[in-house]
Amino acid sequence: WYVGRGRASINVEAFYEKTSTIPNAPGTKPSPNENAFPSPTSQYVITPNAWLPILQSTLTHPDDHLVKIQRALSHYASVYGLKNPGYLGETELKGAEKLDGTLFVQTAILESSAG
Repeated sequence: WYVGRGRASINVEAFYEKTSTIPNAPGTKPSPNENAFPSPTSQYVITPNAWLPILQSTLTHPDDHLVKIQRALSHYASVYGLKNPGYLGETELKGAEKLDGTLFVQTAILESSAG
């Protein structure tokens, strides 16, 4: 099927425009302290590390495949997560110059919300 029909094109620019690097964790949200860093109104105050809610909800997910993909994505985020845009720019993929280390967390967020 893959060879006969080909593969879908990947629109890197649209992917980065439409996905977030901040997961929407399930359950109740904590109330940040008024002295929280960076500030109590920051989008990062509830989830300063995006991987924590992703992996917490993955551990209890009934589909083992989700656990495997999230583990792989978190591993590659630890290896390539700090790469700047353009690190993969010399590939044949159109728009690859926009790829950066957030690719893995964005994919993990999409994957966790797809199930």
